[in-house]
Amino acid sequence: MQRRAAIAAQYDSAFAGLPLLLVGIPTVSPALIASGGGLVLVAALLVLRQVAGNAGEPWGSSRPFYLAGIAYLLFGITVGTGLWLGWTAPFNMAAPKEVHIHANAWGFLSLVYAGLLLHLRATLTAAAAPSAGRVRLVFGLMVAGALGLVLGPWFDQRALTGPGMLAYVAGTILLLVRR
Repeated sequence: MQRRAAIAAQYDSAFAGLPLLLVGIPTVSPALIASGGGLVLVAALLVLRQVAGNAGEPWGSSRPFYLAGIAYLLFGITVGTGLWLGWTAPFNMAAPKEVHIHANAWGFLSLVYAGLLLHLRATLTAAAAPSAGRVRLVFGLMVAGALGLVLGPWFDQRALTGPGMLAYVAGTILLLVRR
């Protein structure tokens, strides 16, 4: 019980980063942005530790989606915080705002949502769970697609963005199609 309370306290303090960002970004306060971004990063690391440390149930075949999604979130948080603090300049990102948005939307949100859909598929529909091979293919297409969607704006290369989008859409279709 004491361990559970300690973990809850870590999460509470880490999630305080969102209000700091909501105040820090419009006021362009580097101190609030750095503090808020740092606390959100800690929160994401805590969630990553929890998901990575609990193999098997309750995650099932969704676990890789959750882990990859959180990894993209960690990258997106770092780029987003760096936008305000000058961290992105040394990495020569052609479009750092787009890199940040793509990492969070295509990497984090969409992969976690795909994992959730996979996890709840049997509960929400009468469809059987997809085969392990199909899940691996969907995962590979979506992760590679998200990578193309992040690296394309980083290097200003549509040759990465276009195939990334195609791979991502193909993975999404394979996830949603019943057979």
